[in-house]
Amino acid sequence: MRRISDVGPRRRRARGPGNRTCWSHWRGLAGRLGKGGRAAPGSAFTLVELLVVISIISLLVTMLVPALQMALELARRAKCAVNLNGIGKGLIVYETTYRSYPYVPLNGAGWGVAIGTSRDVDPSGGGPESRSPSSCLYLLVAKNFCPRDMFVCPSAKEEGVSEKVGSYWDFANGTAVSYALMNPYGPDRYFDGSLAGHIPILADSSPYFHPDTGLRNDEPVADLAQADEDKDVQAGNSRNHRRDGQNVTVIGGSSVWQERADVGCGHDNIYSRAEQEDGTDPHGSIPEPAADGSGKDQGPAGPNDSYLVQ
Repeated sequence: MRRISDVGPRRRRARGPGNRTCWSHWRGLAGRLGKGGRAAPGSAFTLVELLVVISIISLLVTMLVPALQMALELARRAKCAVNLNGIGKGLIVYETTYRSYPYVPLNGAGWGVAIGTSRDVDPSGGGPESRSPSSCLYLLVAKNFCPRDMFVCPSAKEEGVSEKVGSYWDFANGTAVSYALMNPYGPDRYFDGSLAGHIPILADSSPYFHPDTGLRNDEPVADLAQADEDKDVQAGNSRNHRRDGQNVTVIGGSSVWQERADVGCGHDNIYSRAEQEDGTDPHGSIPEPAADGSGKDQGPAGPNDSYLVQ
C-alpha cells in the first residue's frame, strides 16, 4: 500500500511548473498596472490623443459625405435617363401602332388653362374634355407601353401612380409624373419630320410649373441669353436634380444630361414658348390664360420651337 506522503510531493511537483507559469503571468500583469488596478503611465490613450482621433474621423466623414451624396445623385440621374429613354421608346412604339403620337383630343379648343388641369379634375371621372399634356403621356400607361413607375424621377422623390390604371385618363396628381412633354402640334405629329433627332420631346419637369400641382407658377422665365453665371443658368433648369441640369430626350434619340435649358434648335429654351419669328428663343415665355379663362394659344411658335410642359 502506498502512503499518502509518497503521493503528495509528486503531486505537488507535477503542479509546480504550472504554478510558476501562473505566478509569472500575474507578476507581469501587475507590473503593467498601477495602483488601484489602473494602467501604468504610457500604456493607453490620453484624453488629448482620443480627441485628436475623433477630430480626424469627423474630418474624414465631413469630406466623404458630400462625395457620397454626389455619387448617389449621379446614380439617380442615370436612372432618370433610363426612364426617359424608356418613355421615348414608348412614344415611338405608340406612333408605330396608332399612326399618331399619344394625343388627347382638344375638341377644337387650344390648350389654354388645360395645361395642368389634370391636377384639378378627378382623373377617374374625367375624359377628353379634361385634357392636359400629361394625359398624353398617361396614354402610354393606359395602353401598357410603359410602366407607371417609369414616370417618376428618383431625384424628385415623388410618389408615382398607385391607382388602378384602367379607371384613369390621367395621372392622379402632380407627384405622379416628373417629366415634361413637348406641347403637341396636333393629333398627327408634333414636329417637322426633318428635325427628328434634334428637337427635344421629353425632359425633366419644367421649372415653371409647380411640382405638386402641375399648375403654372409665378416664377419668371430665366433669360438664358444673358446667363453667364452658374446661378443664372440654374434658374432655368428643372428642379428635379437640384437645378444642376436636366436629362433631355430628343425625337427618336436617347437621353443626354444638359446643364442648360437652352439646348433646342438655335439655342431654343426647351421650357418656354418662342417669341421670335424663326421659332427659337433662349428666353421665351409661358403664355398666361386670357381673362375669360379660355387661355391664349399654348402651342409651339414654329417647327423649331421646343416647348415642354406638363
